[in-house]
Formats: sequence, structure tokens, C-alpha cells
Amino acid sequence: MLTPDRPDTAPSPIGLSPIGDLLDGAAADAGGTLAPLARALDACSADVRPVEGETQVPLDTASGRVLAAPLTAPIALPPFDRSAMDGYALCPAGSDGAERFRVEAHIAAGDDPAAAPALWPGKAARILTGAPVPAGADRVVPQEHVIRDGPLLHVPTLPALGANIRRRAEDLARGMPVLEAGRLLTPRDVALIAALGIDRIGVRRRVRVALLSTGSELREPGRALAPGRVYNSNRAMLRALADHPATDILDLGSIPDDPARIEAAFRHAADVADLVLTTGGVSVGDEDHVGRLMTRLGGRLRVERAAVKPGKPVLIGEIGEVPLVGLPGNPVAAFVTYVLLARPLIARRAGAEPRPVLVLHAESTFAHERKPGRAELVPVTLEPASPHPRLHRPAMVGAAKLTALASADGLALITPDRGPIRPGDSLGFVSFAETATF
Repeated sequence: MLTPDRPDTAPSPIGLSPIGDLLDGAAADAGGTLAPLARALDACSADVRPVEGETQVPLDTASGRVLAAPLTAPIALPPFDRSAMDGYALCPAGSDGAERFRVEAHIAAGDDPAAAPALWPGKAARILTGAPVPAGADRVVPQEHVIRDGPLLHVPTLPALGANIRRRAEDLARGMPVLEAGRLLTPRDVALIAALGIDRIGVRRRVRVALLSTGSELREPGRALAPGRVYNSNRAMLRALADHPATDILDLGSIPDDPARIEAAFRHAADVADLVLTTGGVSVGDEDHVGRLMTRLGGRLRVERAAVKPGKPVLIGEIGEVPLVGLPGNPVAAFVTYVLLARPLIARRAGAEPRPVLVLHAESTFAHERKPGRAELVPVTLEPASPHPRLHRPAMVGAAKLTALASADGLALITPDRGPIRPGDSLGFVSFAETATF
């Protein structure tokens, strides 16, 4: 847990903590009108069912997809005893001291293990990395540790029994569990699956994410900017954030602040998508219609406002069986609430366990005035200094300042119980690398 704010606060030891551990038990806002961030995080996992349906995909397209069923090993890894290096397979006559051997064979990677002649005491075989170890051999000596004279081999010091041999099934035995259902496949998993000889794998179908923006002031990039209008940065940002091998993005565009048009868009989105992601219209102004329309459509609101800065006006709920996340219109607030709330919800809808956001403990180099009550995330740059990493804040930060977000390395996390921040205080740091996937 981060240390309380006091003049002699020292940085926490360097380490990583899941963000949920730092937020559990932290105080809500003083008035009790906002959902604590820890509860909002819970709302993104409660009763969220994975999409139904699966498909077989070629292994070279499987990275980033969600494994549909448990995988067991159809073969052993390695499938036979293999040499771990270039050298000589030995069958010693004794167990200690220097020995002389006669080289009887040459075995390369890809040779048939059954074709290699068995070795008898005092015999050796020239063997290359990955080649099958012949019967009778119980160790491999590196080529640089021997003296060879024609067929004769002098080994000044015998390696230990079993040295430099990768034994059959030492990695996986046939029939052993390999990967669990719900795993978000990585390139490393793909390598393991390929080593088992599998060229197609069953994955869950992609999650259909309907993306739409509300706001009469919005114009899409590339169009002329009329007076009183701004370009829609949220739609492009959220499309890039949600674009993932396990998702299909249904871009429903921008909708003016017209309740009838927004309601029609919500009905359509709930019909065609597995999850609806909106920006704008979630506060308490005259033109903030999202929450009211969700209720009118028979939807359920789990969270209406969260104790987080930026991002207090955020909605989490459902229209029928379809989850809806209503993000704020300010772009930095939209980014923060997407990372914290929408990202894990999309992951669970895809059938995967969300990867916990890990927080690095680092030292603040800036002062930041604040009152306890809300968790706060501030764009910062990270200086990998010794003995503690240091965090620097851009000159101008705020819920709508994209320059600060674009120039940052991640977000400083200030837990709700913290008061003013002073240089030298310990803060959490969430790297943008932690937000790159769900």
C-alpha cells in the first residue's frame, strides 16, 4: 500500500502491485455520492458472460484470440532424447577420470533415432545440436572439451551423467495440460502449440464492439471545421484502443445531441453488438441523455458516477443482455476510464480473464494540490533513475489536454486517501504498456 502523505514520506520499495490491491479499502468521496473506483472495477466483472460461439483458426492467426477449450499435449516435448549442443555422445567404460573413446558414428539433427547405432562402453558418436541421442549414450561432452585424433577421442574430464541431453518429455509429457480455456493467446503460446504439431486451434468468436460518439459539436477529421465545432478525437482513439484480434469494431459514427436519434442508435447497437462503447452525454447537463435513455430502454445502471479524476461522469450498465460503457467526452477522461473500466469488461466478454494492471512504485518530482476523496490518474513521464524511478508531470494537465497524454509514458496513480502530493512522495505508475491489450 502506498504510504500516507507526510513531509518525510519516502518512496516505496521498487516493485509491482496490481491496481486493485492499491484501491481496495481506500476511502470513497467524502459525500458518498460517487462509486469508489474499486467498486466500479468490480462492476466490470460481475455477471459478465462471455460471448457464445467458437471457430477454428489457422495457428498463424491465433495470437490475440481467446482459447475456447483446454489444450492437452498430443505428443511429448521433446519427442525423443536430444543433444543440447555440438559435441560427442559418450558411453563411458568407467565413471571417473579421463577416458579414451572410439568414434563410431555421426548423428545430425533430423536423423532417424532408430537408425543411429547403439553405443557400447568406450564408444562415442559425433553429435550435433538437436540430434537424437543414441542408445547407450548417457551424456554429451561439448566439442571444445575434447581432443580428437582421427577415430580416437580423448576426454580429459567426463561431464556429469545426463549432461547436455534434453530428455524425452522433460518439457511436457503426452496428455499433460498445456493451456487453459479462456487464455488470451500470445506469440509464446503460438510457439508452444506449433511445437506440438497443431496447425489449427479452437478460439472464441470475436466480440462485436459497437462504438459511437454523442455531441452536436463534433466533426470528423478531414471535414471543414465550422464555428463552434471541434474535431472528434475520441472515436479515433477508442477505435485504436479497442482494435484487437479478439474484437470486431462496429463503428456507428457520431450522433448529435438528439434523444430520438441517440435512442435509435442504442437500440440498433444492442441488436447487433455484444458490447456498446459510447463517449459523451454522460454528465448531468441538459444535453446529457445517455443515462436517461438507458433507463428508458429498460437498461440497468451499475455505476453512474465514479470516484476517479478524470472520469467522474462514467456509466456502466446493460441494455438487455448487452453491456454498455458510457465514457466521458473529455479525451483524457475517456482514455483513463477506457483503460480502467471498459478494457476489462471487453476482456471478460471475450471469455478471457483481464490482465491485471500492474503499478510500479516511483518517486514524484512534482507538487500536486488535491483533496482526498477520488482516485486520480495524471499523465507523467518516467525517468528510470537510481535508487528509485522518478515521475515528471507535464506543465499543463487536464481532462481535455491531449498534448499531455500524447507526451507521457504512463499515468501516475494517486489513491483516494491521499492529500496534496509533494516532491519526493511515493506514487504509483501505470505504464502505457500495461494498457496495450486486455
